[in-house]
Parts: sequence; structure tokens; C-alpha cells
Amino acid sequence: MMRGLVAALVAAVVRGTDVAVQADTLELLEPKLGGVALQLKELEAMKARGTLNDMTFAHAVHETTVLGPLTASLAAMGVLHDKGQLSDEELAFAKSVAFARYDRDEQGQVLLPGDSNPSTKPANVKLATADDKRREAEAAAEKRREATKLAMAAAEEKAKAEEQRRAAEKARREEERAAKKAAEAAAFERRAAEAAAAAAAADAAADAEAAAALRKAEQGRVEEAEKIAAEAQAYADEAKRAGNTEAAAEAETIAQEARAAVAEAREAAEAPEAPVVLDTKPAEPEPEPEPEPEPEPAAAADDDEAAAAAFMAQAAAEKAAFDEAAKQEAAEIAAREAKAKAALEPLAKAREAARGATCTGWHQTGRCTPDGPREAHSDRSCDDDVPAGASGYCECGDGKAAKSDCDHASFKCQAMCAARQAYTKDGDVCEGWRQTGGCSPHGPREAGSDRGCAEEVPAGASGYCECHDGTRARESDCDHGIFTCGEACAVHLGLAYPDG
Repeated sequence: MMRGLVAALVAAVVRGTDVAVQADTLELLEPKLGGVALQLKELEAMKARGTLNDMTFAHAVHETTVLGPLTASLAAMGVLHDKGQLSDEELAFAKSVAFARYDRDEQGQVLLPGDSNPSTKPANVKLATADDKRREAEAAAEKRREATKLAMAAAEEKAKAEEQRRAAEKARREEERAAKKAAEAAAFERRAAEAAAAAAAADAAADAEAAAALRKAEQGRVEEAEKIAAEAQAYADEAKRAGNTEAAAEAETIAQEARAAVAEAREAAEAPEAPVVLDTKPAEPEPEPEPEPEPEPAAAADDDEAAAAAFMAQAAAEKAAFDEAAKQEAAEIAAREAKAKAALEPLAKAREAARGATCTGWHQTGRCTPDGPREAHSDRSCDDDVPAGASGYCECGDGKAAKSDCDHASFKCQAMCAARQAYTKDGDVCEGWRQTGGCSPHGPREAGSDRGCAEEVPAGASGYCECHDGTRARESDCDHGIFTCGEACAVHLGLAYPDG
């Protein structure tokens, strides 16, 4: 019993020391106090876990090591004193030793420590059994499982909402694209109709010009015949005055023939125009029966026929010139229509540039980098397939294309040179690289890391290339080699093979 009192007093004296020291001291002084030592160790563990703060920990230690043992010891000594086994002096000495650390009032009475919690918060000291701890662990695990289920459900709802948003965005873009194509088609049809109307007007103008030329030719023929008739009549009159009857008769005959030709030409000029006058000759009039010509009249008739032949040759030449001019004008109209149609086609400039691209070949390098040492023995022609796993670049007419490390699919340099030419000559092919986070092309945007169409996208970056009309190319996670969005967009839009 005295050893128990001494142990309690020692615990009270070393109260400010480490709990582990108290427990060891208790076990050394009295093995039966091992339970108190275990309680102190449990209190120390609870403090380490944060269950007890400094104030509640001090209060719990005081309860365990001082108040409990002291009360039990004093009660036992009182029983011994009542049985006569402990004298008054021994009881007084024990009490004086027990209460020596406490303050006294003016009358010398011991001021016992209060039994209230010194902490500003309610004490939460709890010595749980193994079953209690197991139940608490199971409850905590159940709470974690419920929290995990809620988090997964929220993530699933968020993913569904994001998928719906992307679907709506895709539908909106498709509607805008369809509306744009419809507007472009309507504009093309309108321009085609305008071009057809212009061509019809040009044809009408050409027909009118041809008719005018024919009328002019007929008028010239009439004037020429009138001139011949006037000259023949003047010659006949002069021959009559000179008394040369034969010459006068011959001249009269020529004048009559000329006047007949004038009448015929006027009838032809006044006749209604034929719908189409192409590559035709007016039928020559049948010669009227003439009396046996004399030598001189025969010579005059030959001159008349020669003049008529010259006139017809001139008319044929004028008609040929007119036909040639009409054909040239039709060719110019067709060229303008083709040019207008090509201008209305989206990316027409890029396709034209791709058709004009030139290629030298594939130049292979080592060390899985396009800047590595040259391996000329593995070079390839423009139409050869560059296999996956080969590093190097395509040498084009105006620069390098398809700069590649070893992480790429197979391709042909002719196509990649065409793709490079297309996006460098037409700014509508590519908008640029749009970087995202989370190693996913659908992750959060990281606009600060966006790149231009000609800049290399490094390996390990996730995102996508934004191309003409909002379309996407090379949607990438973090597992890819280097590439440029300009070439990726050109390949995606079919410009690497402009003629199919």
C-alpha cells in the first residue's frame, strides 16, 4: 500500500515530464501499475493522432496518474487507520506527503485541484477497445465508399454533360458549315447564271455583228455592180457619139448585165436574213443566154467575172475573219467561266499551289531526330513510302517538309511537299495548334501553349490542330512524335493529293 502511495506521489512530481518516462517509472516502481502505464501510452497516442490537444491531454494525464491513485491510496490508509493498523502520526505524515505539492490557504488548509476540465473545449478522451476501433474503421471505410460513389456519379454526370455539349457544338458547326456551303452554292449558281447571260448576250452581239457584216458586203456588191453599169453606160454613150456602133452595142450589153447584177444584189440584200449564216456561199445566178459574143465582148465578160470572183473572195475572207473572232471570243468566255468557277471553290488557291509543288526526295538522318547525322544510303525517292521508325525530312523545291523523329506513320514525300506548299500559299488551310491538358485532346484548354501552323508540335503535348472551317486534325494525347499543324491540316483536307 505504501508503495502504491509512493508511486502516485512520484507520478505527481514528474507530471511535467514525458508520458513515456512516467509509464516506465510506474512499471519499475510497481508492476501492478502496468494498467496505468498502458493508459498513459494510449493517451500519448491519442495526442499524436490529434484526438487530444495540449490542455485535454494534461487533464487526462492528471486524472490517470494523480487523482485516481491518490484518492484510492488515501481511502485505503483511512481504512487501515480505522482498523488500528495505522497510527494517527503515520496517517498525518502520509497526508502531509500526499498534499505537499498543493497550495494551502491562510488557515493552512490544503487547496485541492479542481475536478473540472481545464480545456476551453469539452474533453473528448476516449479509450476505445479493439472492437470499437474496428467498428469505427468500418464506418469510416463505408463513408469513404459512399463519398467515392458520389464522386464517381458526379464525374459521370459531368462527362455526360460535356459529351452533350460537344455533340451540340458539333451539330452547330455542321449546320453552319452546311449553311455556308449552301450560300456558296447559291452564289456560284448566281454567278454561273450571270456568266451564261453574258455569254448569250455576247453571242447575240456576235450574230448582230455578223449580220451587219453581211449587209455591208451585200451593199458593197450592189455599189460595185452599179459602178460597173454606170461605167459601161458611159462607154456606150461615148461610142454612140463617136459613131462606133459595134462598141456601143457591146457597151450596152455590159451595162445591161451590170444592171441585172445590181437588181440581183438588191434582192439578196432585201431578202429576210437566214437564222445561221456559216460557211456558205450565195449561189451564183445562172447566166442568161447570150448571143454569140464577139472577141471584144468576150474579153469584157471575162473582166466582169473576174471582178465578181474577186468580190466573192473578199466576202469569204471577211466571213472567215469573223468566224475566227467569234471562236476566240467564245474561248475567252469559257476561260473566264472556268476561272470564276475555280475562284468560288473553297481552298482553290491551296489546291493550285499543291499541284505546283516540287519534291527532291527523302533525306534520312540518325538518332531518331531530323537534325541527326545524315544517312544518305537510306534516302528514298518522292514516290517511295517512308516507313514508320525512320527519322529525317522531305526535301522540297522551296524548303523542308515532314520533319520526323522515329514516331510516325508511313507517308510519301511527294504528298508532304504538296501539303507544305498548300498551307504556306493559302492561309485558310490552317488556324494553328490548340493545346489541352490532361494528356487528352478533350482536356482543359491551355491557350498559353498554342502554336502557329508552321511551328513544330513537340512530343508529349496533347491537343489538336484547328483547320479550315473549324475542322480538327491530329487530335493527340501525349503519345506522338513531332509534326506541324499546317501539314496535318493539308493532309486532313485532301490537299496532299489535289488531283485525287
